[in-house]
Amino acid sequence: MKNIIMIFVLLIFPFAAMAAGIQASPEKLMFNISNAKALTQEITVVNPTADVQLFEIYPDDFETLIKVFPASFMLEAGGSKKVQITVDPKQFSGSSAGTTLSVLGKSLAESKIQINAGIKIPIIIAVSGEKRRNWIFIVTTIIIVVGLGYFLKKRGNR
Repeated sequence: MKNIIMIFVLLIFPFAAMAAGIQASPEKLMFNISNAKALTQEITVVNPTADVQLFEIYPDDFETLIKVFPASFMLEAGGSKKVQITVDPKQFSGSSAGTTLSVLGKSLAESKIQINAGIKIPIIIAVSGEKRRNWIFIVTTIIIVVGLGYFLKKRGNR
């Protein structure tokens, strides 16, 4: 239920992917898993400040499911970097999930006041083909039950 509420909130209230010192696009990521292949999308992180910044990117939940490369890097003033976000369906057991990707920036300029910036990018993961998996489970269960019944009936007739 918690995942459904989070997905609903993420769809209704998209977060801005811009903060003082960080810009990132797209504003949200949607992964539609249909088979066992890993899916990768890219975000672009931009340093709009006049200082060199150190960036760190990580998922707030599902760390085994969502991988970020590179997870940490430096950008010169005005620089940009493409970051790959990969979802591994082998690590996912649900039918849908939602979380956010944290993008944090820290200025490397020496200053008396250190201000760090951060943004959240919503990630929505949905599994298509869920009905097909349910059908396979149901058919397999029926075959096992019928086979077990046949075996027990044969054994009881002896």
